[in-house]
Amino acid sequence: WGYTRDYPHARRATPIPKGQGPDATDGNHPQRTVVEGNFIHNVGVFQKQAACYFQAQTQGTTLRHNICFNGPRAGINFNDGMGGGHRVERNLVFAMVRETADHGPFNSWDRQPFQVLRDGRPTLIPATTVITRNLLLNEANPQEAVDNDDGSAYYETHHNFLPFSSGGLKSDFGGHDNTHHDNVYLNTDRCVYICAQLPGHVDRFYNNTCVLYARRPDYAKFGRPNHRALTNRRQPAATAAAARTEAAGPGALPVMHDNRVYTLDGEATEDQRPVSYWQARGHDVGTTVHPHPEEDELLAMGRRVLGM
Repeated sequence: WGYTRDYPHARRATPIPKGQGPDATDGNHPQRTVVEGNFIHNVGVFQKQAACYFQAQTQGTTLRHNICFNGPRAGINFNDGMGGGHRVERNLVFAMVRETADHGPFNSWDRQPFQVLRDGRPTLIPATTVITRNLLLNEANPQEAVDNDDGSAYYETHHNFLPFSSGGLKSDFGGHDNTHHDNVYLNTDRCVYICAQLPGHVDRFYNNTCVLYARRPDYAKFGRPNHRALTNRRQPAATAAAARTEAAGPGALPVMHDNRVYTLDGEATEDQRPVSYWQARGHDVGTTVHPHPEEDELLAMGRRVLGM
């Protein structure tokens, strides 16, 4: 857990307490920590909502080759997005989220910007965090295997096997610049659920395998303001939230293409419209929809994406 401060030039009626604030340029926080080869289980017996690993106000962590199971909430929990530049790779997490919902084996929050130094210069933009080659099973109380919650941004999630969740790529409360590619999902509900996006800061979902245990599911859901802006810009905003988003600029669709969607009946929609509707407008080109593969092929998909 790192220590930060207020900006030196700030003048506030009520000062921010020592150890808190948006300025982390003094470097008084964990950086380049490596957590490797640990066997962690049955956490949360005395401390509720505990995780196998938790971090806050931290930069450049590497988590690799760890096994985590049997816990009340997330297995890996990032409290904020300060600095970013983390790498989560080749971990096994299962049997978590056993006492709550609204979480996954990996969870992140990002409620405020922090100013850090990168290459000797101050910046508020985190470096990209990479989540790759992990097996994250979400069998206990599934939401997303990678739950980028509360404005989380600048994540690249790729080449993971993510069984037994209800959702895949998630961005909410202003989340943006999150990318999922080359993952395999075995989900009950959908594979994309994101809030409204603005040009230049969209999410990306491409070259993924999305296996859904449902008939004609809505495999992807976008925030309504960008749906309206791209399909009927003359339609007035229906809600105050939509009006605020549109006032900031025209909405933007996420970047989506070349995904493979499998459902129980070989049919799927995308944001309540046929996939072909979006492809005719240049969105999600190359994505195909198929009936379920055999179980042996599902396991083979998981092995391939993990490099096994």
